[in-house]
Amino acid sequence: MSRKAQQRCFEPFYTTKELGQGTGLGLSTVYGIVKQNDAYINISGELGQGTTIQIYWPLLQPCVVEEAALEIKSFKKDLVNVKGMTILFVEDDEKLREFAGRNLLKAGIQVIVAVDGQDALSKVEALGRAPDLLFTDMVMPRMGGPELGRRLRERYPDLPVLYTSGYTDNSAIKELGENEVFLQKPYTVRSLLAAIEKLLNAQ
Repeated sequence: MSRKAQQRCFEPFYTTKELGQGTGLGLSTVYGIVKQNDAYINISGELGQGTTIQIYWPLLQPCVVEEAALEIKSFKKDLVNVKGMTILFVEDDEKLREFAGRNLLKAGIQVIVAVDGQDALSKVEALGRAPDLLFTDMVMPRMGGPELGRRLRERYPDLPVLYTSGYTDNSAIKELGENEVFLQKPYTVRSLLAAIEKLLNAQ
């Protein structure tokens, strides 16, 4: 990677390819995640010899897992109606689906998982009714979160929608309406449950 590319590689949509040939490596999202976690990222290398990216994370405290369990327990106590509610969770990242889905289940929430907007619409058809809440990524293949939210709310106007994304410059974030909340990636168990609580309490 050239020196110029190293200096600009963390800019949104920066790419060395010709117009229409690609949108870059998505390193702006990586940079945002690293900084939000109080970490440090460094890039080095020589043109034609390879590139090295180093990320330095803060030390993880051993009590993190226990804290997450306590957060879920507290959340269940505050929301007496959480048990049995159904969330439609739409996310194209497999690891995030596993992380969020597992913790929602631990909180006593029934989770319907979909990999994109089209899959989510099919899951709602199979359910035969509106979910209690839609939790969806904004940027996904086939159909993104804003389009999915619009189509579902045409049928279910009061459906609460929790959007999430790693892209803070998404114009749809500025156009959120009633019963819509945005959760920035990466999110923790605490911030996820707090966002759900905010939506439910607004009903």
